[in-house]
Amino acid sequence: MKFLLLAVLFCTVSFGQKVIYLWSDGAPGSEAHKGEAEKAAGAGDFERVTNVHNPSITVYLPAKGNGTGIVVCPGGGHRHLAVEHEGKNVAQYFNKLGVAVFVLKYRLARAEGSSYKVEEHALADVQRAIEVVRQRAAEWGVASARVGVMGFSAGGEVAALAGSRYQGITRPDFQILMYPGGNLNAIVYGKDAPPAFLLVTDDDPTPTVGVMSLYQGLKKAGVPSEVHIYEKGGHGFGVKPGAKSLVGQTWLDRLSDWMRGRNLLS
Repeated sequence: MKFLLLAVLFCTVSFGQKVIYLWSDGAPGSEAHKGEAEKAAGAGDFERVTNVHNPSITVYLPAKGNGTGIVVCPGGGHRHLAVEHEGKNVAQYFNKLGVAVFVLKYRLARAEGSSYKVEEHALADVQRAIEVVRQRAAEWGVASARVGVMGFSAGGEVAALAGSRYQGITRPDFQILMYPGGNLNAIVYGKDAPPAFLLVTDDDPTPTVGVMSLYQGLKKAGVPSEVHIYEKGGHGFGVKPGAKSLVGQTWLDRLSDWMRGRNLLS
């Protein structure tokens, strides 16, 4: 832990946004891949990134912040990261509401040839990201007690792990789980787990079952939570301009209502 706290962070600039690498000497467990570059493919809503060995956050700051910050974990089946509609677009929406967003590129356990593990390396990356945001909260206009985590699909699993396995500074203040996948039955919440917002569609069967499992665990632990299940909408809708489905057009309103109710937008 001391190594993590003392690490000096390097940053670059990508499309006007700062990219902060989470470990100055590379992530522990990634030594064999030091110096390997990420790989990008696709464009627009289908842009994706893989070959992540040097985890980072891309910083999106609002013109006028309200003190809330969110670490966002894009999905992609732990094979790639859907960095546009589950990353950049999400950040741009929340920036308009005064929320600072930090889009995480975490290590991918199911990418070709990967030796990483979700519950070890991806979890370590999101924990480190939360830690970094808190360490630099004043610089980025974020209140250290208003740092949450949000994840989509496979990123929802990473976010749920962060909301259930934490120590001290790595505990998120709230969790937003969007159609989360993965082994959610293994997640156990304690009574001090962060409040949760969960959303899924009924025609997305596996995540629907997972969401209900998470909700039951939260309820059993006495953790405040809110669940939305749309009848239709499928999987991976994220934030896409001109969305035609009901869920694509309205889910951000439901989430914003929940955040206002928790005083996260004021």
